[in-house]
Amino acid sequence: MRGFLDSGKVTVYDSKRVTEDEREEIEFKVSAKSESNKFGRNYTIQLDVPLSYYNRDSGHVNAKITKQFETQFYGVKEFAPTFALFVSGRDFRHFVNAMSEYLKNDSWNVPLQFKLHQCEEKLRNKFGNFRRFYTRDMDNDLVTKAQINGTTLERSPEYRHFLKDYHGTLSGIAIEFKGNWMLLTEDGKIFSPTADFNEHRHEYIHELLTILTKMGCC
Repeated sequence: MRGFLDSGKVTVYDSKRVTEDEREEIEFKVSAKSESNKFGRNYTIQLDVPLSYYNRDSGHVNAKITKQFETQFYGVKEFAPTFALFVSGRDFRHFVNAMSEYLKNDSWNVPLQFKLHQCEEKLRNKFGNFRRFYTRDMDNDLVTKAQINGTTLERSPEYRHFLKDYHGTLSGIAIEFKGNWMLLTEDGKIFSPTADFNEHRHEYIHELLTILTKMGCC
């Protein structure tokens, strides 16, 4: 995939008929511009995504809108090759689908996973002061998953109750890192609403991934 991103080409990855009754097709394209930084390479991607709608004159119509977002390739040896996509969940799926369509397979996409449950004690000792946690697969007929907000939740009765008594799996935690509250989920997502995180996200994610890798948590 890096070969395509580095090429800078505008590439058609899919096409659809504009309407069911016409032969005219609409092309969906993807392109990338890249530049080097101290963490590897940063890419600005433009991606056409489908937009389907209905009107009384033409029936069901296919169109497209162009999304622009950023991805960082981390080339450092500790956890290379890792891509960080700075997108919403829906745009992430659009990007994965486009790359899989272009490459004709999806073997390139191996999601990063955080071993939150296996590393629960390490994470608690390293960061502490959990502001939010998620559990799933709890051993209870009435409650199978939960989300709790608060402060120092790792010391709360609810934390012990859901993880120990109900044997729940820790699937997400909000930690304090670099003065920001950051949410980590077991499927490799990192989120923070702060302007400081948005400004320094390449650096902060690099540092956080380095720490988690050394701890054996990803």
